[in-house]
Amino acid sequence: MNKKKILQQKFLVAVFLVFLIAPMIVHLFVKDTIDTENREKRELVQFSEVAAAPLRSKPYVFQQYFNDHLPFKNQLVAVNSLVSMRLFHTTASPLVLVGEKNWLFFNNIGADNPIDDVLGITTYSEEDLKLAAENIERRRENLESQGIELYVMVVPNKEAAYFEYLPGYIQEKVAEKSRTDELAEYLVKNGVDIVYPKQELLAAKEKNQVYYKYDTHWNHLGAYTGVRELYSCMGISLPALDSYKVTTGAPSKDLADLAGIGTFCEDDVSYWTEGFGEGIGYKAEYLDHGYVRYTSDSEDNRTVLVIGDSYFGSMQPYFYLQFGEVIEINRNAAKYNPDELIARYRPDIVVLQIVERASSVLLHEDILK
Repeated sequence: MNKKKILQQKFLVAVFLVFLIAPMIVHLFVKDTIDTENREKRELVQFSEVAAAPLRSKPYVFQQYFNDHLPFKNQLVAVNSLVSMRLFHTTASPLVLVGEKNWLFFNNIGADNPIDDVLGITTYSEEDLKLAAENIERRRENLESQGIELYVMVVPNKEAAYFEYLPGYIQEKVAEKSRTDELAEYLVKNGVDIVYPKQELLAAKEKNQVYYKYDTHWNHLGAYTGVRELYSCMGISLPALDSYKVTTGAPSKDLADLAGIGTFCEDDVSYWTEGFGEGIGYKAEYLDHGYVRYTSDSEDNRTVLVIGDSYFGSMQPYFYLQFGEVIEINRNAAKYNPDELIARYRPDIVVLQIVERASSVLLHEDILK
């Protein structure tokens, strides 16, 4: 091998090493000024796990660690997802589906998948429906014996409200009824009260956007529509949505962030009902284990215990400006004993709020746990 070829090979090796090492060095200086947030909704592998791994497993665990902490990872994922979205109508995350007009949908692989719900893949048997009815009524009777009202609210999946924006190959297979549609029908038929505001949301979306384009959640207008239906069951009358002036702000976009393209998804807004609870003062007290206690000077001084999920976020103002005391528990984030909370706060009302894809909670022996 002549010297020229040797020099060429050394040059190529040097260039390769520069491209390999330079990003790591640059990242050390700029990591505090760029996006390094964990957007994968899971715990990243830590170096301590590499050190603790058996010798035979170390290479595999180290690879996981390296992939999780790759310099400029979020930026690389963002570029990949953006190119995939624009050219191939997909994203780098299998959990995020790109629909019509670039609406994003949650493909929660495994249990509680809203895509399976809208396609009718997940179903409830007759025994399941009967069990859910019995579980709700047993808890309701238990609370009524203590002078407490129970309301069960199921928030429709975004995929059920905006099925027309789902990817074409899913649209053509949308089931006539989801398992939650059948559950709600069964409960109503058998005299078991449940709030499932799907039809109200379908009607409301004709005038207003009720779910975020790049987020799995409903927005404040969708939440108001649901709360209005819930309060109607409580005997509380709220004005129609078009009675309010609607203002806009920055949107939520958890799906875009999950796919790494949040910075490129700016053509959506958040909507607010201006004037609800005007003049009512309130304060929030953040307690241990993820509990939040709201108190206000509302004329309705009842205490409400809400056991909900992230969809309650957009419902919060309509609760703490309506009731004198609201205790909020995120059932997914907090470890709690419902009977202990009920004994401590003595609520007048208990609200169980769950998103449609998690409606199987109603099959639990105690639906509040």
